Amino acid sequence: MSNAGRSAKQMARKKAWEINPLNLYRWPILIIGSLAVVLVITGIQLVPLLILAAAFWISCRIIRAENRDFIDGTKTEYRNWKTGAEAERKTAKKLKWWVIRGRLRGEFRAVLHDRKIPFSNANIDHITVSTRGVMNWDTKEWQKPFELRYGHLYYNGSAVSTGSTAFETKSVQTALNRKFRVREELVVKSFWAIHTPRELPFELHYIDGVGLTHVRDMASVIQEQPVLMNNAKAQEVFGYLSEKFPPAHN
Repeated sequence: MSNAGRSAKQMARKKAWEINPLNLYRWPILIIGSLAVVLVITGIQLVPLLILAAAFWISCRIIRAENRDFIDGTKTEYRNWKTGAEAERKTAKKLKWWVIRGRLRGEFRAVLHDRKIPFSNANIDHITVSTRGVMNWDTKEWQKPFELRYGHLYYNGSAVSTGSTAFETKSVQTALNRKFRVREELVVKSFWAIHTPRELPFELHYIDGVGLTHVRDMASVIQEQPVLMNNAKAQEVFGYLSEKFPPAHN
């Protein structure tokens, strides 16, 4: 479970460093700072140091003005990555209890968190494997308004797209097809685990084959699926997917 959200957390750290003053103003710090050190060593009076300080302040203001759009955009990306990482960890905690309850019942249940899709920049948030099949879970953090209109879901005024989730699911399905014969129990299903303080207008709603549900309903959605394979088969599938999809983080 500790792996959940790690790659998103790394991206948040990367964005935070991009707008860190030490990085953003590195050239004024290096050049003017070096000159200030030379002046101090040579015993120059206070006035040149004040001039350098003013030059440093003006340089920083210019850099910030010229990069305002970049700074604002990066701050937004940082918040999104940070929020996404926290949401993935919360999803992992929910799935942890689902796994524990399965063990108490003698049912094999396991989860892969934050897995890289080979030969791509994409990663998978969570893959659940149990006797009820293989499922790809994409964590979503929704703090802004959303609504369901004419069978379409809109978030913050825009229709939601399931394209990235479909790509992830197809990647898992392709990997399974290479190892196992194409059978009903190995058809990968797609879901979104939505974190939101608001009530969803549905318990489970499908858009382009992807099931949308609140994160608190994940376990019930999984357990409502029919039993498709025994514990031994589920364990074999989990082991294979663990090898094919390595951790996305370093």
